[in-house]
Amino acid sequence: MRNTERRLPAFIISLAILMLAAMSAPAQGNSEDQSQILNVSSDGLALDGYSPVSYFIAGQAVRGSEEHSATHDGATYHLVSETERDLFLADPDRYLPAYGGWCAYGLAVNERFPIDPGNFKIVDGRLMLFLKNDTVDALTLWNEADEQQQVSSADENWSAMNQ
Repeated sequence: MRNTERRLPAFIISLAILMLAAMSAPAQGNSEDQSQILNVSSDGLALDGYSPVSYFIAGQAVRGSEEHSATHDGATYHLVSETERDLFLADPDRYLPAYGGWCAYGLAVNERFPIDPGNFKIVDGRLMLFLKNDTVDALTLWNEADEQQQVSSADENWSAMNQ
């Protein structure tokens, strides 16, 4: 049996588990005008309050504070410091999460899954976030597949979802 033939059933099982886990995950609220675009709470908070700049500067997920918040395209981002806030405001597109903050692996399979802000990867300068719960770690699934194919699929699906 070829390697790809052996991995196909595991991929299908992983995908089924991922979809079930996402369906059973608590729904993240979305502000009405951003519900089709951004993964935000009902009050418009993005990334569950984690600083988008810290992923790039500190290399880790760091919870920001309301004191250093900034708003961009209807979403509120909490930053760690005034310096981070200034960096974000000077070039928000550099720091915004890919796919509106939805799970990158989910977008690669044409679904929107919630994310765990601590489960992330920087790919070609883009912040990718992933679902992680007791059942599945979507970053592990992402890393087991061809990353460029995953990015291509996620980009195409995200574009189609937002037309």
